[in-house]
Amino acid sequence: MSNLADHGVRSSRGARTAGALALVLGPAVGMGAARATATAWRSAGCLLLAEPLVTGLLLYGVLALATGRRWRWAGLLALGVLLAVATVHVSLPTPWARDATEVLGDPVLPWADEVAPCAHPEVPPRGTVRVVTWDVPEIGLGSRALAALADLRPDVVVLTHLADSGFLETFTAAMPGESFSAGPVGRRIGVWIRGTFQPCGGEAAAWPHVISGPAAGDLLVVSLPAVEGVGVFPLATFQASRGSAWPGVVREMTAALVAVTAFGGETLVAAGHLSAPASFSAPTRMLGTVGLRDLGGPPTWPDRVRNLPFLTVHRMDRVYTGRAWKAHQTLTQSVAGPSRILLVQIGQEPRFLESR
Repeated sequence: MSNLADHGVRSSRGARTAGALALVLGPAVGMGAARATATAWRSAGCLLLAEPLVTGLLLYGVLALATGRRWRWAGLLALGVLLAVATVHVSLPTPWARDATEVLGDPVLPWADEVAPCAHPEVPPRGTVRVVTWDVPEIGLGSRALAALADLRPDVVVLTHLADSGFLETFTAAMPGESFSAGPVGRRIGVWIRGTFQPCGGEAAAWPHVISGPAAGDLLVVSLPAVEGVGVFPLATFQASRGSAWPGVVREMTAALVAVTAFGGETLVAAGHLSAPASFSAPTRMLGTVGLRDLGGPPTWPDRVRNLPFLTVHRMDRVYTGRAWKAHQTLTQSVAGPSRILLVQIGQEPRFLESR
């Protein structure tokens, strides 16, 4: 009889230990696995998109346990929530790569050899560049949106998933500079610069690369802007959508950006809408390996849901740069629609200037 009692006690202790481990490690293991596989599995990507909601539900569980005076379990679950949040949002720094071409395979961009000779002008860029990227809402855009963009005093504007190209034309007419748009009707990417686009090897001044079929609008466009007072530098603009190819399109877009670094070099600037939260670890890891740094910034999505204000929790819009640049300022501005405008002001890295 005593043996049965001892066995029951041991079983009870084992169950409690297993429960404690599940509360402390379970959320972190789940989120860590999702972060590691987010670009390969749609379910993992969706879990990271829903991470703020999942965190809220877990905190509700902590409150429920505390209300029931189950302090030990509430403390264990609270510790598990902290570990899960850290697993998703804390990243180890990626050192600059010595040579980006060492980690690249065959180039995936058919025009890379054409653009490469022009991507490194004799005079490197100098001064600051104000880069604005905005995932344009599907609602009508008016004077308020034009004024908001103009007030940011941009040097480069990237408008993704642009439903109406007329907005880009109106902005270009109001702001001295040049612009172009590319992609399918209703899902175009528009780019404006305070300066001129430089051709290379012919009349073309922009080189597009379609990621997941022409109709989807997932594409990357490389150009060579000559910004007034700054100079020429390679610019990669991109847009990805959460369509049927998501999240694989995020991985393919990242691979295309990696290929651009083979000729873009230290002065490369990349900006656009990646359609993936910053918790997707693969893009930052892959791009960091070849010398592209995510300059960060506040969350940009969702700003509004059905035209009602909403808690903005994810940074879908990105600005990456080569080692010649560093961020001076990052901010967002709410205008209309589901996303906020992201502004990143960049300038030369002192070590880059010294090496020149």
